[in-house]
Amino acid sequence: IQAVTASILSRQATLEQRSDEVYRKLTAMVLENIGIQAVNDHVSGLLKAPVAVIDNSGATIVASPLGWDYRHALHPLRRPIQVDRRNVATLIVDKETLDTMEETGIEQARLVLALELMRNRIIMDTGHRLRGNFIDELMTPPAPPRQEVEQRGRQLGMDPSQLWEVVVIEGQTAPEEEWISELLEPEAARYGVRPHVEFRSNRAVLFLPTPAAADEHEARRKQELIPWTAIVGGWLEDRQGKLTGYRAGVGRPTWLWDIHESYSEARHSLSISRRLSGGGAMTAYKDIEIYHLLRATVDERGFEELFDRKLGKLKQYDEEHNSDLLRTLFFYLESRGSLMDTAAQLFIHRNSVKYRLERIREIAGFDLNDSHEQFVCHLCLIYYYLLERPD
Repeated sequence: IQAVTASILSRQATLEQRSDEVYRKLTAMVLENIGIQAVNDHVSGLLKAPVAVIDNSGATIVASPLGWDYRHALHPLRRPIQVDRRNVATLIVDKETLDTMEETGIEQARLVLALELMRNRIIMDTGHRLRGNFIDELMTPPAPPRQEVEQRGRQLGMDPSQLWEVVVIEGQTAPEEEWISELLEPEAARYGVRPHVEFRSNRAVLFLPTPAAADEHEARRKQELIPWTAIVGGWLEDRQGKLTGYRAGVGRPTWLWDIHESYSEARHSLSISRRLSGGGAMTAYKDIEIYHLLRATVDERGFEELFDRKLGKLKQYDEEHNSDLLRTLFFYLESRGSLMDTAAQLFIHRNSVKYRLERIREIAGFDLNDSHEQFVCHLCLIYYYLLERPD
């Protein structure tokens, strides 16, 4: 019995000593800041098996051997990695069975990997906060001097040689942060860029770069390589996604030190979209710039009188009959006389559009085929929806 007891105690002491050695080695690697890949490689070597760490969405954070796909594991053993009692990642080992020593090694590895992930998270959060403060300065004119913007931009991972587009996605509440990140990360990886996102009250503000270029002319040509407007528009139109019911405005590409201009344009796009848009959820400033300029320069009294002469009867008819002739005329002129496009904007049949146009001719008494008449009516309607009908 004494011999058995001595053997058990000796084995326990060996396990404790080995566990302490593993923990001290892994902890030293973290303190030396050699990176999570080296830590994971060491764990893989100790267990003599492929090892991966994945996040809660299933994306690989690190794998050993480098490039190993954990989804192809024959005998995946999963162990949660926790920080502050929350599961932040999962350790996966491709091994059918583990002996006591290996189980002890895994427990120590989980603790150390949690430290490494927490350290990386702190670094990431600090960087994100510094970039957020930097962007706040850029979006509040006057912006810092260009030389300072270039220097701080490089330090914070916001390349000043790139052009930047601002997209504002707005709804009743701000979009889910995790969902926006999930949508944005593959596009960023695909084009090799580093976007930035800020969340404010009921909106998400996306700062989207295009690949670096040698000069301004080349940069503007390369802007076509990343169709951010189409990409974000696709997110909004995806009925299976979580952005249904949201609207987005897109500013024009600009340099980092002028990024407040793109942000302002994105907000103007949303404002005008709420007044003029039909079913579309995406509005680019380049498409509505003329409306923005008109809103800022029109003679309100003169336009009010012109509107009453040209379209006053239609407005009165809509109010008395709860009809929608003014909007029908607006979308008909906006779509350059397309019955199909007008019907799509109003969610009605094209025959209904034809009927409404006949009523418009009868009530207003003008020729819709007259190009000058179309131009005047179009301007009157833009005035009406931008200034008279802010809701």
